[in-house]
Amino acid sequence: MNFDQLPDTKPAGFVVPEGTYKGVISDAKMMQGKDTTKPMYLNYKIDLYNYKTNEKVGTIFDSQFESEKSLVLYKLKRLMLATDIKLSKFELSDLAKLINGKELLVDVKTDVQEGKQDRSVVDATKNAIYYPLSEASTVFGDDTELTINASDSIEKKEITEADVEDVF
Repeated sequence: MNFDQLPDTKPAGFVVPEGTYKGVISDAKMMQGKDTTKPMYLNYKIDLYNYKTNEKVGTIFDSQFESEKSLVLYKLKRLMLATDIKLSKFELSDLAKLINGKELLVDVKTDVQEGKQDRSVVDATKNAIYYPLSEASTVFGDDTELTINASDSIEKKEITEADVEDVF
């Protein structure tokens, strides 16, 4: 390394352009907050990728909490739908075991707080927050899903009675 080529200023941090990204969840675990009278919460990392190029563009962290607030409950439901986790009764600790490695689409925004460095976070105020990969064409508004018309690739042949074997 060359000392003269090292940067003089601190890098910008964890900011990616606002938008929707493909995400891969990892490092999901239950954590205890500073207030130990409150229940533990689910914390996880999401590696962000450009959906079309599959190039990794960043990493963010998100959390799920036990709450009666409608936005918190909606966000939890969207996570479960996007990751295709079908549980009718569960604990957050159950999700910690199930979401590692799951892929989804996620809305991301820049969190700006005075006195702190800007950072990218899950945007819980826009659109549907989390989406299954199967909704990519709807989310991105283009032909990102491969569609196959079986009749285009099969040679058409008329079937006669001689082509069908006797069953009895």
